[in-house]
Amino acid sequence: MLEGGPSAIWDADGASRLAGTAFPKNDRISRKHRHSNAGGVTVAARSIEGEALKIGIIADAHGNLAALEAAMAAMSAAAPDMVVNLGDLVSGPFDPAGSAEAQMRSGYLTIAGNHERQLQDDSEGTFDVLARLLLTQDHWTWIRNLPATLTLCEGDVFACHGSRAGGDLEHLLEDVTSGRAALDADVAIRPRLQGIGSASLCCAGIRIRPAWLQSMAC
Repeated sequence: MLEGGPSAIWDADGASRLAGTAFPKNDRISRKHRHSNAGGVTVAARSIEGEALKIGIIADAHGNLAALEAAMAAMSAAAPDMVVNLGDLVSGPFDPAGSAEAQMRSGYLTIAGNHERQLQDDSEGTFDVLARLLLTQDHWTWIRNLPATLTLCEGDVFACHGSRAGGDLEHLLEDVTSGRAALDADVAIRPRLQGIGSASLCCAGIRIRPAWLQSMAC
């Protein structure tokens, strides 16, 4: 949703944005996708005793290839077990086609953001119009086949662009009514989590702030 460069990766202890998220369920990814009926994809995982899964998170590249390449290099250095790309991939003023190519080749588990929807809905937004003119047929095929959500690690991790209940333009954790983002109250956040199942970690784009949900009844 926000126009700018991609965020690279989130660290569970807040010490470094390039260290990754160590997910304490001891799961490793196996690259098998199972499509659900809700436009999402479930990615199966298998457990390995004594090992934690490190998840890299990237979002909102918005066609900024230079920033994207820097974030991808940092991601490679951090060596996560898997990387989830939370959408808003190409709609931006710099290099939509080059950004599409880089993200298509990345091997990241990628979902659509609001701009992928807007590209296909004939949005008149300036950056959607620009990207639409520059994308190839291969780029369009990739974008049209992106899921809206991902369920990972046997249901323990859920990924979306905005919120599961409110759609790809709703902030999951923030109140933006004042024009500035501030952490919202639990009573406002809970309804936005409807539909994520038994996940204990929810990753949402727009603003990357993964939510640990152990104490929330969703």
